[in-house]
Amino acid sequence: MFRTTDQQMTLFGSESRLSKSARKLLDESWASGFRKEVLPILMQAESDFAKLYSDNGRPNWSVGRLLGICLLQEMQNLSDQDALNSYSFDIRWHYALCVDQDDDYLSRRSLVEFRRRLVEVDPQMKMMHQIFERVSNNAIAKLGISINEQRADSTLITSNIRTKGLVDLLRKTLEHFCLSLDEKNKALLPKKITTWLDETKDGWFAAGDKNQRQQKKLQLCKWLYQVKQIYKDIDTVKNTEAYLLVVRILNEHCEVVENNQQPSQTNHKDSGVTITPNHTDSEDELQIRMHKPEHPGVSLQSPYDPDAGCGHKGPGYHLHVVETCNNQDRPEIITGYELLSAGRSDKGKGLDIVQLLIESGRCPKTIFMDAGYPTANSIKPIVELGVELMAPVHRVDMPKEKMGRDSFTFDGNGFITQCPAGHRPVRYTERIKSHCGRQTHAVFDGAICRKCSLFVRCPVAPPNNGRQGSFRIDLDPGLRLRDEMFARQQDNQWWDRYRIRSGVEATMSELKRHHGIGRLRVRRMTRVHLAVICKLTACNIKRWLRAVVVGSFFAIFMVLWRRISPLRGLGMKTGIRFGFSFHTV
Repeated sequence: MFRTTDQQMTLFGSESRLSKSARKLLDESWASGFRKEVLPILMQAESDFAKLYSDNGRPNWSVGRLLGICLLQEMQNLSDQDALNSYSFDIRWHYALCVDQDDDYLSRRSLVEFRRRLVEVDPQMKMMHQIFERVSNNAIAKLGISINEQRADSTLITSNIRTKGLVDLLRKTLEHFCLSLDEKNKALLPKKITTWLDETKDGWFAAGDKNQRQQKKLQLCKWLYQVKQIYKDIDTVKNTEAYLLVVRILNEHCEVVENNQQPSQTNHKDSGVTITPNHTDSEDELQIRMHKPEHPGVSLQSPYDPDAGCGHKGPGYHLHVVETCNNQDRPEIITGYELLSAGRSDKGKGLDIVQLLIESGRCPKTIFMDAGYPTANSIKPIVELGVELMAPVHRVDMPKEKMGRDSFTFDGNGFITQCPAGHRPVRYTERIKSHCGRQTHAVFDGAICRKCSLFVRCPVAPPNNGRQGSFRIDLDPGLRLRDEMFARQQDNQWWDRYRIRSGVEATMSELKRHHGIGRLRVRRMTRVHLAVICKLTACNIKRWLRAVVVGSFFAIFMVLWRRISPLRGLGMKTGIRFGFSFHTV
C-alpha cells in the first residue's frame, strides 16, 4: 500500500537538501506529476504482480517502483544502464518514485530479472495491460477527454534482428542449430559442417556474384537437410526450437530429391511442399530445388526471432494504435493497441479494432481509419455496433461515372424494388461466392437491360457467356454500405471532416522519434510486447503530466498564445519564446 507522505519525503528525501527555489522547480516539474498521479496507480497494482515471486518471501525491492523505473526509462528512451544512472543520480527520479537516499541504487541484474520474470509468468502481458488501462482511464477522466471520436493507424516495428537475404538466413539458421547442441550431439555433425562452423565468420557466405551465391544457397540447404536427417530420431534434439527452425526453413524454401527421383511437378512459386528422400549421409546424392515460400508474410525472417513476419513495409511486427481526437486544447490519449506479426495485413482490421475498444469500455461514436482497414465484410458489423466508420473505401477499378448500389431502391428487407431506370427484378437467386459463401442476387431481364439508356453506367453484371441471358447484382449488405460510403466520399465536406485522422501520423512519429518504438532493443513477441506496452503507457503518462504540470494559469496563457495574433507577433519580433520546457520527458 502506498503510504509514504510528502512530509516524510521532505524530512528524509534527497530533495530536502535543495534550496527553496530549486524545490519550487521540482514541484513544478514532471516528477511532481508522476509522484502524485502515476505512482499511486503503480503501488496499488503491486498485489497483481505477487505471482512473479515465491510465497516463501517477498522481493527486496518495491514492484511499483520497478514499474516506475521501466516507464520512466521508456518516457526518456534510455538504455538500461542510463536509466539506472538517472535513478541513482537524478533527484527528479528520486522524487517521482518517492525514495530516500538509502534506496538510490538498483543493480542492472534486478531490473533485467524483473522483466524476465514478467515475460515468463505473463507472456500475454495481461498485468502490464492492466497498468496501461488504469493509466489511460485516469488520464481520460482527470483531463476531461472525450472518447466519442478516435483515430487509428498502424506502423512497422523492427525487433533486434538483421536481415541480409536468404543466404545469410540459411547460414544463421544452421549456425544457430549447431551452437545449440551439447558436446555429445555435436559430435554427430558431419566433418564438413564442423570445419565450416570453426572457420566461418559473419558475412562469409555473403560474398561473390549471383552464381556463387546460388551455389552457397544449395550447399547450405544440403547441410541443413543432413542435420535434419541425422537428428530426426534423437528426442533431446528433435523437439528443440533450433531443430524445428531447420525443418521450417527447409519446408519454406527447398525441395530435396535424390538423383534417382523426379522433382515434384508442383508449381513451387505457389507451394511450400517439401519432398524428403530416405536418409543419406552423402550430400553428393542430394539435389536441391529452391522455391519461394507459399506464404512469404509468415516465413522465417531470423532464427533469433521466429515470431517476426514480413509485410509490405518490411520484416518485424505491425502495431495498431488508437487514440482520441478532436479534444481541443487538451492532449490526446492512446486508448488501445494491437501487436501482430508484420505478415498480417491491415485489411479488415477495422472490426477487430472496434471490438478491442468495446472490450476496454472505450468504444467511440466515430472512428477514423485509413483506406487499408475497411472491407465490405467488416463495414456492416462495425455499423451494427453503433460506430460510425470514417474511412476511404475503394471499389474495383471502374469509371467514376459508374453507379453504385446506392442508386437502386431497396425495401426494408434489403431487396431491390426497382433499378435507377425504374425496372423491377424478375427474380432473386442465391449464388456461392468463394470468400463469403451463399449470397442473394437480384436478377434482371437481359433484353431490357441491353436496351436501357443507363446500361453503360449500371453496376449489374452481365451473364457469364457475355452474350445472352439475364443480368444480376449482388445484394450483400456490406457491398451496399460500401457503395453508400463511396458515394458520400465524393463530397468535399466528408474529406474536410476526415482530415482530423492525419493527426495520428504525428503520434506515430512521436512514438518512433521520442520513445524509440520503431527499432527495439529486444526480440521475440513477448519481449516486444512488453517493450511496446511500456512505451505506449509512457507516452500517455508524458501527455498527461504535461497537462498537469503546466497548471491552470499556464494553460490559459498557452491558449491565448495560440489564439491571439498580437502575442504571436510580439514573440516573433522580439525573439521571446513563451513555452514550457518539457524536454526531459
